[in-house]
Amino acid sequence: MTLEEILAVEDISKKIQLLKAYRKTPLPKVKELRDEWDPDQHDVMNPSIRKKRKVLVKEAEYGEDDNIIKPAIYQEEDVNRVALPIEQEIVNIHTAFTVGKDPLLSYKSNGKKEDDLYAVIQTINRDNKIRYQNKRVTRTWFSEQDVVEYWYEKTDTGFWAKVAAKIKQLFGSVKPANKLRCTIWSPFRGDTLYPFFDETGDYVAQSRSYTITEHTLFGRRRVEFFQTVTATNVFVWKKVSGVWSLDERKSFEHHFPKLPCIYGYRDRTLCHNIKPQRARLEKVLSDYADCIDYHFFPYLILKGELAGEAGLGNQDERRRMIKIEEEGDAFYLTWDQTPEAIKLEITTLLENIYGLTSTPRITFENMKNLGQAVSGVAFKYMFMQILLAVDNHAEVLGEFLQRRYNFLVAAIGSLCPGLKEAADTIDITVEIQPYSIDNLKEKLEIATGAKDAKFMSRKSGIMFLGMTDQVEEEIAQIDEEDKEQAQKDAQNGQGAAKTGEKPAASAPAK
Repeated sequence: MTLEEILAVEDISKKIQLLKAYRKTPLPKVKELRDEWDPDQHDVMNPSIRKKRKVLVKEAEYGEDDNIIKPAIYQEEDVNRVALPIEQEIVNIHTAFTVGKDPLLSYKSNGKKEDDLYAVIQTINRDNKIRYQNKRVTRTWFSEQDVVEYWYEKTDTGFWAKVAAKIKQLFGSVKPANKLRCTIWSPFRGDTLYPFFDETGDYVAQSRSYTITEHTLFGRRRVEFFQTVTATNVFVWKKVSGVWSLDERKSFEHHFPKLPCIYGYRDRTLCHNIKPQRARLEKVLSDYADCIDYHFFPYLILKGELAGEAGLGNQDERRRMIKIEEEGDAFYLTWDQTPEAIKLEITTLLENIYGLTSTPRITFENMKNLGQAVSGVAFKYMFMQILLAVDNHAEVLGEFLQRRYNFLVAAIGSLCPGLKEAADTIDITVEIQPYSIDNLKEKLEIATGAKDAKFMSRKSGIMFLGMTDQVEEEIAQIDEEDKEQAQKDAQNGQGAAKTGEKPAASAPAK
């Protein structure tokens, strides 16, 4: 069935069932994913899995025939539980390397209108704090498998006024009434996602199931909702007392020229393969902690009989002794064996965990031996493994971001008729830039050399340096400063000519 045929089904329950059935991938196992993400839910913290130990308090009493008169008394003591938030650390490191630097937006300008459209997109990015949104999306994708970025309109409270102040004559006399906002849908946020792909593989609709608590005159109640977003409409159905009905207040025509949803999916979480190693590491560390507690205070072993009253002589805090008669002896039971096997296993597990996920262990101990600050090239060699992993992440995330900006271009064209033509012609590409330690001097030398050799324009050089996202404004400012400097130089030359003095020689170019 097509999407139109499903939406035409009168029975809402059947309609929702069909929309759910068109999901082509398994639903994420949300509870398992939450338990992996939250260290408090790991197996080592569960008393039914890592049980408390029983400690003998009083031994059993036996009769003449070895019959138990009174059974032994035991009490439970908790064991050590060492839970590690390794999944969170690995995901955060990969997120920082993947989108810690803003993805590079580039386009070939075909006129001022396209430049204005690009400036509007940059303003929307700042208004929606897209830098942080990118991190939330990436972190969600790594740890929850499913993520949707949903764009919608919200009443404008000054956004377009800021745009109009920078871009003159953009709207004429009427400014748009709404601005663009976005939010994230994901399993940890209470959303069950159902993307709809047609027979050709095109992404044509996005549905989600969610439950909220409503407050009524009779108290609170949990209400189930099902929302479907298509290329033209948003439909929301509400289930009350077991009956589905269309929620008129939340259903509307969104007027965007494209589907305002961007969907990302991965078949397994980033840390799926290291779950057994992490569980084993937590168990080893917990058992090792128990072992240390058990052996921390050594036992005093006495051989023979004590002399005198308990074998104790005159003692003070500085000198204590035990007297033993004849051939008696006393010694401490010490733990002489070095736990090399445990050390080896802990080291091996950590290497496997970080190695299997291509994650560098960025700790003070590992980094302090680097000595002086490394160059950008050396950094790339040192972290090549995770940089290659980021390149693989870009296969999905790059496409995700590209769809976002394709949507924004179309949405701006519909909100601003003056930019409609530019929205039809502009071609913005998105490239993920892995995090790296930039050596600004190196980059400046590369940009300068490429420009002098006519391999790069001044505009491309500014974009390469990445010191500002207002490229056109920066070029205009540089031109203005060059013009002012030229006028000053000309005035100085004229003044020197009138007085008969030679103009001061300019400093040689470096």
